[in-house]
Formats: sequence, structure tokens, C-alpha cells
Amino acid sequence: MKPQVDLDTLRGYALNCTVATELGWMQDTKHKRWWIDAEGRSRTILFDDDRQAAPSQFDPAHDPTDAWTLDGDNWHWSYYERYEQHNANNPTWLDIEMCAIGKDAEADVTLLFADFASKAEAHATARCIVWLKARSVGQTSLCCDLQSNEV
Repeated sequence: MKPQVDLDTLRGYALNCTVATELGWMQDTKHKRWWIDAEGRSRTILFDDDRQAAPSQFDPAHDPTDAWTLDGDNWHWSYYERYEQHNANNPTWLDIEMCAIGKDAEADVTLLFADFASKAEAHATARCIVWLKARSVGQTSLCCDLQSNEV
């Protein structure tokens, strides 16, 4: 039996690969960065330490534009931010909670802003995690069988 993925702890490249797998994409066996999407196009998922942009890059864990493409039929999304410090100008303890309701499923996640490079990245990561959780409802397990990050 494969181990179950803890979706709340997924970040960066691992989160992108899990999203791609859930979308039905296939990872190229020779080039770990390359994936074939559902339409047969070659897409690139960059490693966390990559700083180069690729024209076919897919990065929903960091890029809100890619994260907002994830949706479900008749889902209703909501989020709110809660500052836990008295100094809102330095939000080192900002909780971001995002929730999706629909498809007979409800999922949510709470993330700390201080764990991310930007608020946009935190929101993108939250949306990916909630999307994965909502889609996994009804499945007995969501398994991760991804190849290593080595090229």
C-alpha cells in the first residue's frame, strides 16, 4: 500500500507535481521537469531553486494565476486573513484560511504568512491544497508516486 500524502504540508515543487498528477498529467520518465498535460502538450514544472522562467511553466504553488485555474463544478471559494500580532504593519503571524464548498465536499486550510515569500504565494499554495483536499473527498487515499527531483 502506498503512503497517504499529507496535503497540508505540501509546498513548492512537490505540491506542483501533486496538482499535475491530479489533473491527469504524466511525468516524462527521462526528464523529470517535463510533463505531458491532458491535451498532450509538454509542460515544465520547475524545481524550487530554479529562477528561470519557461514558456510552458506550470507553477500553481507559487503563481496565483496558475492556482486560480484550479476549480470545481459549482464550487464556492472564500478566504480570510487574521492577524495574530498587534502590529499589523509587520504581519509575521498572519493566518490565511481558504475554503472551498461544493461537489458534496468541503475543504479548508490555514497557513502562516511568515512561511512564504509573499502573500500571493501563500494564497496560491492555499488554493492548491484546498483544491486537492476537496477533490480527494470520497477517495480512500490520495497517494503520491512521483519520481525524484533529479534530472
